[in-house]
Amino acid sequence: MTNLNILFEKFLDEAVYSLRLREETIKGYKAAYELLIKIMPHITMPQHITEENMIQFFKLLNSRERIVGRNTVKKGIRRSTVATYRSKLNKFFKWLRRKNYISLNPFDEMEYPRVEYNNQQYLEKEKIEALFNYINYYSEYNNFLRKRNLAIISLALYSGLRKGEVLNLKLADIDFIRKTIYVCGETSKSKTDRYVLMNKELASLLSDYINERTQMGYKNEYFIVSAIKDTKFTAHGFKHFIAKLNQESGVKFHFHQLRHTFAVNCIKNGFDISELQPQMGHKDIRMTGTYLRKMPTDRMRGNIEGLRNGNWCFSPAQFLNYIGK
Repeated sequence: MTNLNILFEKFLDEAVYSLRLREETIKGYKAAYELLIKIMPHITMPQHITEENMIQFFKLLNSRERIVGRNTVKKGIRRSTVATYRSKLNKFFKWLRRKNYISLNPFDEMEYPRVEYNNQQYLEKEKIEALFNYINYYSEYNNFLRKRNLAIISLALYSGLRKGEVLNLKLADIDFIRKTIYVCGETSKSKTDRYVLMNKELASLLSDYINERTQMGYKNEYFIVSAIKDTKFTAHGFKHFIAKLNQESGVKFHFHQLRHTFAVNCIKNGFDISELQPQMGHKDIRMTGTYLRKMPTDRMRGNIEGLRNGNWCFSPAQFLNYIGK
């Protein structure tokens, strides 16, 4: 019987070279599998992939102590965490079943955890303004970094781009004449090409950043570049930037919340969900709906506003005009 580690490498080869999955997706598969082997080191062969072992894995995961911050020790995991690890491991287990290395995928017989999303995903106006104020006025960024970091935040807040889409954006993808941003399917979670609209606010911020990076002598084809040298801004650098922004601005957020905020603001400003779907890059409109699951229906008119007099989203007419071309 083939060792499980060898089979996992074959699974990754297929995912990378045949399915052409995104780098972030591959990293997720690796992280989930490595944690499984770390917590359950006796799992070395396909026959060890059993329902009993998977239950034990999640039991140990729940009881494991971990350091959060500097000194805080936490135990326990949320249902959403269980669902995430299960989803990533399930891809490998389905592959093992399809290749006849196992006779049964243990997750086929286990009920999927019901995940409840009780946390507010969008950011309210005050928090958005605090982020912009910090970058603009209170940070120690030089002029180049200030404009670059404003561009990073604005690409998600004004156009709904994902982290990977922001990092893989190229200079040639920005069209200031048509006011569109081209998102390549190879770098998008949906694996499909799409054009995203820019409003005047975003176009102005991106143009200022391009002018500044040109003056600095940057020639790299990627839009978001390093502060140290003429290279693409890395995922590690991005993570450090967001962590520092969290700590120093006083706003606790994750980058994907900016995308949620964009979706909520679009609906608030008159978009129909079917109009929002292509802007978000969702294949299934039900996925678009999940972004609005915590939309503040009872406080909608007052709490979620645009940064320029509550009107920084595109009008439905403008959106449909572009889609029709």
